[in-house]
Amino acid sequence: MKNKHKINKNRIIILAIFLVCCSAILAGASTVEKVFVDQADSYRLAQISLDHALRSQQLKEEYQTALIQIITEYNVGKLSAVDLEAKILALRVPAEYKTLHLQIVQATEKMLEPDKGKAEAKKQWQNLQKKYWWLAATLSGLIASI
Repeated sequence: MKNKHKINKNRIIILAIFLVCCSAILAGASTVEKVFVDQADSYRLAQISLDHALRSQQLKEEYQTALIQIITEYNVGKLSAVDLEAKILALRVPAEYKTLHLQIVQATEKMLEPDKGKAEAKKQWQNLQKKYWWLAATLSGLIASI
């Protein structure tokens, strides 16, 4: 009888060790899975951030190109001051250029005012010309025409 109890005790001990080992393996697997999920999440966030930065840069370049083209059209007489303002207002503006865009709209509106407004517009355009190197050459023609 003692022998039978001893065999049952051994089986219980082996079963307990087996269950502890299985639990440890499952816990380890769960931790590994969590690490992989965290890494995948980090990768997705980095990708989203990179995509946003690329779209932002692309929007900036599109804005610069479109703005230069619109002002050039005005400089060569293809657009009136009213059309210039309308096209500028229709542009999609990147966050970085919102202040610039507002200043351009204000300067354009001043151009539409008689006498004193044109002098103020010229000063505003000259300030923008000094501030934004990529607009400088294009604004020279516009300033000359005021």
